[in-house]
Amino acid sequence: MTPATIPLHDDDIEALHVPFAMKLGGAASLLFAGVALALAAQTALVFRVRGTTAAAVLTMVVLGAMALVGGFRALRGGRSGTLLSLAGGAIGALALGVWAVAILVSGVVSLLSWASVPCALGAALTSAIALEPARKLAEARARMRERGLDLGL
Repeated sequence: MTPATIPLHDDDIEALHVPFAMKLGGAASLLFAGVALALAAQTALVFRVRGTTAAAVLTMVVLGAMALVGGFRALRGGRSGTLLSLAGGAIGALALGVWAVAILVSGVVSLLSWASVPCALGAALTSAIALEPARKLAEARARMRERGLDLGL
């Protein structure tokens, strides 16, 4: 059969909707991105940006950008966005947790640094939950692409 004559089923159309788990993972990743970028700005404005501090600010910006891109891709139903959000959240929880302890030891209390760790964990956990729905959505999009209905997503 040619792609134009392959019948469509309602199950295939229903499978193209972005699952709630992916939307939740994308939203959590965007929240983490905002907190990480705000923490980077706060750190750059409070501390002298040299040596370790420069590396920390750069890490925060990279993690924020990862979470931002991953969050938007996950909201659109992209499997790569879910994976990127998962990686950014997991790495962010570890890196920003170390940073929060390091600045607390140096005598600085930053609520943003402590808020970044739960936000990163939330982004990682919700993205991990969304991995299976992301796989199913990617498979449904591949089936539709085989039938000649490339949605451009």
